[in-house]
Amino acid sequence: MIKTLGRSLNAVLALAGLRLTRNVRTTDAVRSRSQDLKVLGSPPPANFDNVALVLEYFTSSRPGAVFVQIGANDGQTSDSVNEFVKRGVLRSVLVEPIHESFLKLERFYAGVPNVLLLEAAIGHKCGSASIFGVKNSGRWADSSWASQLASFDRDHLLRHGIAADEIEERLVECLDLVALQERAGVDHIDVLQIDVEGFDAEVVRMALALKRPPSCICFEFVQFIRNMDKAEVDAFYAELQAKGYYWSHDRINTMAIHQDLIRTGLPQPKG
Repeated sequence: MIKTLGRSLNAVLALAGLRLTRNVRTTDAVRSRSQDLKVLGSPPPANFDNVALVLEYFTSSRPGAVFVQIGANDGQTSDSVNEFVKRGVLRSVLVEPIHESFLKLERFYAGVPNVLLLEAAIGHKCGSASIFGVKNSGRWADSSWASQLASFDRDHLLRHGIAADEIEERLVECLDLVALQERAGVDHIDVLQIDVEGFDAEVVRMALALKRPPSCICFEFVQFIRNMDKAEVDAFYAELQAKGYYWSHDRINTMAIHQDLIRTGLPQPKG
């Protein structure tokens, strides 16, 4: 059983107006509320990533907690966690396979305590693997957007408008999550953040198979669900539920939190 210190996570979530759910189906009440929004007008898009709330909780209540970021890129572009890593309170392990991005990552976190950087990709087995990225030339020279698209799937880049002759294949070191923990000298992961351009679901499944799955798993769902039908999406979230996770969504990410971290569970329905 995972014990929490200070305020319960439920209380912190309540302060931010967030709620966790384990139900992938839309209830009648939610459908009714959705219809109301169509009449009244929808709120603006979310401007907050749930992982920031979770890291604030771990930083303040569980110093020394292990945070692992898969697909750290340069540490700055579209990054909502670097301010927590830079505090040096968490034990942070940041993983990035593209060499040029990794060098920027090293410069960005130079001198920050409790940070370990690994130049590698995460896959099903250790060894080497081919990864596809955008050439740093032509219209994509020094493009921070293009540098984020590296993927095991070459078609992923094509779907984002990258021309075939703008793609380069690289051979990189590949680690599984068990080897990553061994390399980092940790026996568990408290918060796992995943942004690996469509391979996120596979890394989540690897995390669920660990002897001690992470307390929190944040992953980008918007890429991989494009290649799944509804049954596959439901089955994936059912795997999370079977392993004891609640979840909520922000703009493009799912935050899954294990039930052991939420001591009181979900609020009971009224009436």
